[in-house]
Amino acid sequence: MIPALHQQLAAKNADRLTARLPGAAWLDELAEEHELRVLEGQVIELERAEVRERAATAPTDPDGFIAWFDELERTGPGQYDPLFRWLETEATLQQMRWFLYQELAGEAGFDDLVALTQLKLAARPKLELARNYWDEMGRGNEAGMHGPMLSRLAAELSLSELSRNTQLVWESLALGNIMIGLAANRRYAYHSLGALGAIEL
Repeated sequence: MIPALHQQLAAKNADRLTARLPGAAWLDELAEEHELRVLEGQVIELERAEVRERAATAPTDPDGFIAWFDELERTGPGQYDPLFRWLETEATLQQMRWFLYQELAGEAGFDDLVALTQLKLAARPKLELARNYWDEMGRGNEAGMHGPMLSRLAAELSLSELSRNTQLVWESLALGNIMIGLAANRRYAYHSLGALGAIEL
């Protein structure tokens, strides 16, 4: 069920955060957004249920939590997966292109996620996110912006050609869906903060 829901949500999310001018159909757009947000809430709650038991093992005292979180860099899900060694030493160019095509499909724009997450947070986490945002933005240098770097990589490897005959795995879509959903809904603000931190490990 979750794979199908993520595919539906990805289709609705396609241009969700795209800047545009107002139009006469704004009421219809609101109705569509309501549908999107209901589906998004259902998907995120299903995903939260999947990890609830593991999340409950996290310490609740500050020092214990920090130690637990830092340990995720070594022992968290996916860390040091054999896939990465295989990509480094054995993958062909075509296999690497397939992997990057999947990886970039779930790219929700880390800079935008950081910007959305920091809204109305306390000063300390807001400043930490501001430092991260400044880094994502190339420290004011367009050539160093992370988003355009990924776009240049995709163009250099002609990843758009794969869209005609390569199926996206639902897990790629899920990453983008969940990250956007957490950042765009204030009830998940702290979840978004944690997810961004986990990605940065």
